[in-house]
Amino acid sequence: MTSNSTRLAALAADFAQRGGKVDERIDQVVLRGEFSSEGEQAEWIALSGQDVSPLGSVSIRDRWSNEMSASDPFVARGEVTIIIVKPNILGTAPFLFEGSAALHLETERGYGFVRVASLDARAGFQTRGLEVGTWDFGKDLTSPPEPVAINPRKFVRDYVPEREIVDDLSPWLITLEPAVESDLFAGWRKQAGRRLLGALVNGASLSAEHVMFHVSGPPVVDFNANRSDLSTAWRELTNCAEWVYIEGHDREVRHVLFVAELARSAQASVKFEDTARRALEGAKASYQAHINSSSRETLKALGDLRKTIIDETQKVSQRAQDMTGNLWRDIAVSASPFVLKVLVDAGKAASAMVSGGFYFAAAFFIVMSYMFQRSINGSFLANQQDAREAWLRTLYSHISESEREAIAGTPVRDAVKSYEKIRDLVGGVYGILALILCAFGISTLGAGRSAAPEPAPTSASSGATAEPVAEVSAPDSDGEGQ
Repeated sequence: MTSNSTRLAALAADFAQRGGKVDERIDQVVLRGEFSSEGEQAEWIALSGQDVSPLGSVSIRDRWSNEMSASDPFVARGEVTIIIVKPNILGTAPFLFEGSAALHLETERGYGFVRVASLDARAGFQTRGLEVGTWDFGKDLTSPPEPVAINPRKFVRDYVPEREIVDDLSPWLITLEPAVESDLFAGWRKQAGRRLLGALVNGASLSAEHVMFHVSGPPVVDFNANRSDLSTAWRELTNCAEWVYIEGHDREVRHVLFVAELARSAQASVKFEDTARRALEGAKASYQAHINSSSRETLKALGDLRKTIIDETQKVSQRAQDMTGNLWRDIAVSASPFVLKVLVDAGKAASAMVSGGFYFAAAFFIVMSYMFQRSINGSFLANQQDAREAWLRTLYSHISESEREAIAGTPVRDAVKSYEKIRDLVGGVYGILALILCAFGISTLGAGRSAAPEPAPTSASSGATAEPVAEVSAPDSDGEGQ
């Protein structure tokens, strides 16, 4: 019950304030000390048998580790051990004492929610991966959402056996500062300065029992990870870390530039917060110069890219025009039988057969030629469409959609539409020519058969009798006949 848990937290605070030892962990609190009176002992024992949710349970043991009950007499200056079990919620660290939570934030990591029963509500704060607030016994503890990890290990070499460089920087990048200062925020700030600097150097190693951060430079500079001024420079380090890891996508370039400026700005006589501030200003200036230099190269590359696209588009358009011209040139081949029509003598049977067969062969030829050429051209256009879609997909992040449409979309579609229009028109002409050729062939064969000569009739078949021829004698010399 909420009232029991609230009373239990108050008793624990009084017990610790009188000098009792407090050993608080994530899962339980262990109090060691003495009861001040018989009434306090009775109240503790009474709570141990009641529901103290959201806390788990309470057990009280004497100096011999025996469980105490209401029948046990009060012993002045008798040492007791009180164990308070806390709820176990994934990703949430509940605490009864602010000092324990501050120590946790100073030395530990890995919890998204930290709830403290004794914390002033105005002392709560939030980061990109951590939320610290008051533990309200009237509300259920919940697990935090999964944060967006910011991993600096890709850029920092870590040679410390216990892994000095964290794999997620989000718990130390603040988004909401507390309204009032507290030991809790001071503990978090101490570790935050160390974690942020660890993400802004080239490497970390263990030297003479001390963790050292290394900056390659030039010049080469080493920073002690335990230096006291890191907690006072946490705000400047936060600005530096956000510029490197949050503000842009090119984290590697920003990290390299910042590390170089940090090495150049580091001076023993200068406060570390001033060093971090100067390093950030120098890194921003260097990055702007890098952007200006890269912009010229980028503009040239984009110009070359646009020229390549236009050249490829012109090739496709020219190919479509060539295919259109080829369709018209084939009509000249189809017209050759009409010239032969004039030259061939249709009156001869042999010539009529040859001419008629040629007409049919020519009709078959132009039909098959048109079909083959249409199929080849269609396959070419389909392959070009697939290839064009493939390389257009690679341009989405470099050239706008309207520009892609203007230089690569509309010209090709217009050329293909022109080809298809001429293709259909030529197909109609081919069909008419084929029909005419077939008609000429049929006409030629029919005319040849009707013009064939009739055979001469014989005497037997005529039925007529030959007239006898009178024999005439030649006249003699005196003019009389024989």
